[in-house]
Amino acid sequence: MHRFVNEWEKTASLGLRQGNTDVIDRYAAHARLRDGSTEAMADAAYEAWRADIRSGKSTVLISDSNEAVAALNVRARTELILEGQVDALREVSLHDGTRAAVGDTVITRRNDRRLYASRSWVRNGDRWNVIGVHRNGSVEVRRQGRRWGSTVLLPGSYVAEHVELGYAVTSHRAQGITTDTAHVVVAPTMPRENLYVAMTRGREANTAYVAVDRPDVDHVGPRPGDAADVTARSILYGILQHVGIAAVV
Repeated sequence: MHRFVNEWEKTASLGLRQGNTDVIDRYAAHARLRDGSTEAMADAAYEAWRADIRSGKSTVLISDSNEAVAALNVRARTELILEGQVDALREVSLHDGTRAAVGDTVITRRNDRRLYASRSWVRNGDRWNVIGVHRNGSVEVRRQGRRWGSTVLLPGSYVAEHVELGYAVTSHRAQGITTDTAHVVVAPTMPRENLYVAMTRGREANTAYVAVDRPDVDHVGPRPGDAADVTARSILYGILQHVGIAAVV
């Protein structure tokens, strides 16, 4: 079982997995729910993520939207370059048109048992810190959360096809990630399974930023006690009753 710092969150997360709508109020009571427009929620999640980075926490941004993930990754990297945290003098191109350099966080997207990093091979969904970029396109990375060891040289062909920026990830790609905190941009179309995965990545805190400007009428149901307006509670109520099949990675 995921090791949460707060006992209440361990119990509440089980409620998410089971579709128990009563747990929504528990997240609200602990200031883990925010709502607003899609743009405002993406911005709020990013700013909270950035504050955690500055305080030295391990953290991740999560969304069900590939477009939102791409935009958040580009935003994060651009700011880190401007702040001198990423050295963009020597970069490698990634398959989705983004680039990576020393200081970047990346995620590997294909299992490769030939590539070893301290007793463990490179897996789909692993996050890494880039510590070296070579002229032939290969990249030296260290498993995130490790200060020493756990390094591996990713060949240029692997980097070009199977590596992405890892500041923000989709919910189904977040499986296996463990961080101090997670900031989750929630849309009404997110199935319960994806919400559960996204809201269980952080040991210390998992916060949902719920977009209320694009409701899905099929899945957003009125929660008892809610006003007519769409709220974070009404959207989460609908999501917890929506059992879907997570997208294939």
